[in-house]
Amino acid sequence: MISLTVPKDLIDSGLRSVVNQKSITDSLKVEELDSLGIQQLINKAEQNKVANKEDSINKWATLKYWAADENLSDEEFEAKLDKVGGSIEIIPASYKRSFVLNSSMFTYQAIRNLPLMMFFFLPVFAFILYLLFMKKRYYIEHLIHGLHLHAFAYFIYGLAILLISLFSTAEEWIIFLSFVWVSIYTLFSIKRLYQNNWSKSILKFLILGIFYFTLLIFGFLFELYVSFITI
Repeated sequence: MISLTVPKDLIDSGLRSVVNQKSITDSLKVEELDSLGIQQLINKAEQNKVANKEDSINKWATLKYWAADENLSDEEFEAKLDKVGGSIEIIPASYKRSFVLNSSMFTYQAIRNLPLMMFFFLPVFAFILYLLFMKKRYYIEHLIHGLHLHAFAYFIYGLAILLISLFSTAEEWIIFLSFVWVSIYTLFSIKRLYQNNWSKSILKFLILGIFYFTLLIFGFLFELYVSFITI
């Protein structure tokens, strides 16, 4: 479902906006903000916005052209990339060139690897539950509980993605409500299954969330790295 709603040119469109990105307000002087020139100032800002956007698109297209040029060595591509301020020293030039050339493929690869990463995180989630409620259940029971919670979360977030594609103006509210729904469901599930009082249930729920989301961030970054080096 995610692969159907996330555009393949997500990276292209995002990087176009950050290549040579400039703040519109930097070009505006505070002393020009008089009551008579506000409309002119707004028009000027809009013109700057369009010009910056076109400049970013042109520069990204140029980078794509350089990356595809077989007569251009990786070192020469690195030098040209430095001129537009898009170079990261710790990443080899060949990887950066491959990323620019296959940026759309990177999006596809990252989305394809995401379910696999979440599958490997299920035992991790179950192990955290086991540590928090060691005296309550066996590990396999925590694993089944974790599978149930993840299945519910996937259903709700999948539904949220579908709603966002239909009602894009309410994107923030849909994301917020889906997150709250999954969180409340998880808390009540923990309370009911492990029979703790509310204070212990809430405390362990917060500990579970902190540890799991911290590990999830590192896992997601690792998944992006694997997708990056395999495109």
